[in-house]
Amino acid sequence: MSPKTEEFQIDQSSKHYTHLNFKNNPYEFQFVVISDNAGGTRPGVFGRAVEMANLLQPEFVVHVGDLIEGYNDDEDQIRAWWQEIDEILDQLEVPFFFLPGNHDYYSDASVKT
Repeated sequence: MSPKTEEFQIDQSSKHYTHLNFKNNPYEFQFVVISDNAGGTRPGVFGRAVEMANLLQPEFVVHVGDLIEGYNDDEDQIRAWWQEIDEILDQLEVPFFFLPGNHDYYSDASVKT
């Protein structure tokens, strides 16, 4: 049985990923799952996970929620948390898909920011 040759389509109006520059064969791939980064974040651990993912060169990385500490409605603090995550993810060489967790999406301020 040969692999399908249909083009994979993604709804560009809803973007929960960093980019779609896949490096490998779309029919044979590996991926990395990174879990919760909130609730007592240890400095450097998330950045190290990104470094390790770069060494593995998977097709993509999936994060299953809770990228930021959250539960603070100070918009400057929320922006600072996301900026820190964005700076770490700028180092990732493969697409990063993320799902919002309860620490990421918890109030009107967290949605607005």
